[in-house]
Amino acid sequence: GDVPVVRFQSATNNLIVTLRVIDWTGRTVLQQQSKVNEGVNSIPVSDMQRLQPGIYVIQVLNGEELTAIKFSVTR
Repeated sequence: GDVPVVRFQSATNNLIVTLRVIDWTGRTVLQQQSKVNEGVNSIPVSDMQRLQPGIYVIQVLNGEELTAIKFSVTR
């Protein structure tokens, strides 16, 4: 299947961002850290195929900024 990719704009090099996938109950079901560089980064979200179908939120945390992206998993 397709691996979801989070597009992320960074102002600095060698920034570690934390990606969290949260289900509709508010539980963190996946968490990963990625290093990003200045400019636009595309971060593949691994282990997505393990998730049950449903609505999820991906949170991208880069220290002080939090970006949330809603997505759905279908089979």
